[in-house]
Amino acid sequence: MRNIVFFLLLFIIIGCDNRQKHLVKIVQTWQNKQIIFPDSIIIKIAGRDTISDDILNNKYIIFNYIDTTGCLPCHLKLYDWHCLKKEIDSLNLKVEIIFSIYSNDYKTIETGQQINHAEFPTIYDYNNEMNRINSFPESTLFRTFLLDSNKTVLLIGNPLSSKYLWELYKEKIKT
Repeated sequence: MRNIVFFLLLFIIIGCDNRQKHLVKIVQTWQNKQIIFPDSIIIKIAGRDTISDDILNNKYIIFNYIDTTGCLPCHLKLYDWHCLKKEIDSLNLKVEIIFSIYSNDYKTIETGQQINHAEFPTIYDYNNEMNRINSFPESTLFRTFLLDSNKTVLLIGNPLSSKYLWELYKEKIKT
């Protein structure tokens, strides 16, 4: 019986260690990597065309890549992003939130943006070009990035998933 418990604990420890190493590798791979935005991108806000140069030339960008296979509202979390944007504005932080969405249902996305008052600039990535060029991580936890004005990754991870991570984002933006 003791051997079984020992091997179970050993398996859990090794499993956690391997997962931690994998997560560290993802972060190291993306740290200081530049996100490439193809010239052919189409950016809209709630379905309305907009000028992409103005949006992409901010000092800081919180960039979200979303592949909407599966539950669209689950991936988008538009109301949560709306609340985060209100906090950003209240703190006078100069940062743009941009979504890059690979989907076949942009009408639902536009409706969701309007309902949730979350009318963020959205790249309509009809052919998944952003992912093909940048090879984003498979885990949805690592498809949100804080970028500087050169589109270089400063932080990786979704600030909606962790208050600690959101604090890191704010600290970095304020510098």
